[in-house]
Amino acid sequence: MCVLSKTLSMLPLSVVVGHSGSMTTFVPLLWFGGMVMTLLAATALLLWFRRRMRAASDESAKFPLTLSDLRDQRDQGRLTIAEYDALKEVVIRDAKLGSGETKGPSPDKVLKQRSKR
Repeated sequence: MCVLSKTLSMLPLSVVVGHSGSMTTFVPLLWFGGMVMTLLAATALLLWFRRRMRAASDESAKFPLTLSDLRDQRDQGRLTIAEYDALKEVVIRDAKLGSGETKGPSPDKVLKQRSKR
C-alpha cells in the first residue's frame, strides 16, 4: 500500500474530497507534502556537503608545519638552529609516511627533549 494512500485513508473524507465533492482541499495537502519532501532533501544535501567539506579541511590539517614555515620561524628568530633541525626531521618523517600518521615523537616532544639538553 502506498504511503500517500495510507495518509489519505487516515484523513476524514471531507478534508480529502471537500464539501462539494471536488478535490480543492486536497491540492494544498499535495503542495505541503511536496514542500516537506523538498525541505528534507535540501537538509540531507546540506548535511552531506558540510560533512564533505569538514573531511576536506581535516585532510589539509594533517601537515600543519611545512619546511617553509619552519625556515621563516628560524629566520625570524622564533626557533633556534637546534629546534629547527629537530622539527625539520619530524616534518620530513611525517611527509614520507604520507598519511599524516606519526610513528615517532610529536614536534612538541622533540622541542621538550631538545630544551632539556
